[in-house]
Amino acid sequence: MDSLNDVYESATLKELADGVQNSSWKCIDLIDAFIVRHEKTHKNINALIQYDFERARQVAHAMDEEHANGGVDFERKPFFGVPCSIKDNLSVSGLTNSAGLVKRKNSRNNTDAEVVHRMRDAGFIVMGTTNVPEALLWYDTDNKLYGRTYNPFDKERTPGGSSGGEAALVGSGVSPVGIGGDIGGSIRNPANFCGVVGHKPSGGLISERGAWGAKPEASLLKQFKVVGPLARYVEDIEALMPLLVGDDGWDLNTQGAEWQGVDEALQPSDLEVYWYDDLGTLSPDREVRLVIQETLDALKKLGAKITYWRPPNFEHSFKIYVAALKNAGSFRYDQRLGDGEPINLKRAWLDFCLGRSPHIFPSLALATYESMLDRKTVDRSEYVAMREELVELMRERLTKRAVIIAPSWPRIPPKIGFPTMLEFFGFTYCGIYNVLEMPATVVPWKRSSTGLPIGIQIAGAPGDDALTLRVASWVEKASQGHR
Repeated sequence: MDSLNDVYESATLKELADGVQNSSWKCIDLIDAFIVRHEKTHKNINALIQYDFERARQVAHAMDEEHANGGVDFERKPFFGVPCSIKDNLSVSGLTNSAGLVKRKNSRNNTDAEVVHRMRDAGFIVMGTTNVPEALLWYDTDNKLYGRTYNPFDKERTPGGSSGGEAALVGSGVSPVGIGGDIGGSIRNPANFCGVVGHKPSGGLISERGAWGAKPEASLLKQFKVVGPLARYVEDIEALMPLLVGDDGWDLNTQGAEWQGVDEALQPSDLEVYWYDDLGTLSPDREVRLVIQETLDALKKLGAKITYWRPPNFEHSFKIYVAALKNAGSFRYDQRLGDGEPINLKRAWLDFCLGRSPHIFPSLALATYESMLDRKTVDRSEYVAMREELVELMRERLTKRAVIIAPSWPRIPPKIGFPTMLEFFGFTYCGIYNVLEMPATVVPWKRSSTGLPIGIQIAGAPGDDALTLRVASWVEKASQGHR
């Protein structure tokens, strides 16, 4: 067990699974290692909010017995016995998926979400669920039900959101892999802030069945709003994605979905990299610009062709994002806060001022801002058209050998509270790729001068998930001298 404790916090998924397969350790040892690490870090991060430890230990003992009897098909269960965690908006049988809402604190699930089912099928053992911002509405992670999650590198900083609990748990060495969701950077921003790898899949690849509020009908909105993984290393996600992708017969957006691999002969010298470091919505700081340049220099040394290109109208990313969501029939914030039923905002603010509100300030502020905008007649057709033109342009410009490299957030992780709110437009660096239905991978590059993670974002044409991950693997390898 000592040898496992030495490697657990930094091991790849394959290394953890291989250790079970070759009997270096047992499934129950992996579960205990997760619990030990959780107990050491929980007070400082508050990331795991629902524990399924008893069931996990029971499952692990049964799996160890199955392995001892020679009954395990490791090809069908490549991650046999490896622990994992799940974002709180996804159904895990026997647990609640509150989505950070006090109203949903007793919403216990009877079944697993499709993505959870596929994780179990691959051999993973679910350890519990992780914290989210209230109704998944913010890029910090806080709610009145479970409290605040903290960045594992600095407790005064945000871990990001809405998959902040997942990123903090993986970034602190507790969970080797987790499942999150992304509609405006909700996987990528937390991954960047917590120093882990996060992948936003192309729209329509992974089923949303079992996600809070998900419906089976096909829709454009579901192309923007995706489920995806966070992990320690790129190779972990490269191995995991083919197991999560596919038509499940329920989510009609996944009809015909298949994993498209990358040309195994592809080399960095075959790659064309477009880049920018300033989206035009919130200016990046010096250290973020430097990380982009260091990444480009590393890829150039490997033979990649580097070209500056900020796609046209990207400076309007916020308006394009809002117009796209509204045009696609997006949810209203006041309805999300009421779990489907609009809350009375005047009453909600009164309760907040009296200290008895079940809602946090950013959620009420966003719902109020949206309500004010909806009172005006706004013609968003110009920005809807911009999105459609950009979708076509990306498909034409980004071939199977071309990607875009840019920041996922223009600053180092902001401090909790008002400083976080001041950087609101930072989310557009990721959000624009949601409404363009493009895959995007965030990979760490190095630490800032204050010891905080800084990563880069790699985006590709819709369906080119394997390409962005392959480029991320080259970046990850090149970053070793900088971390």
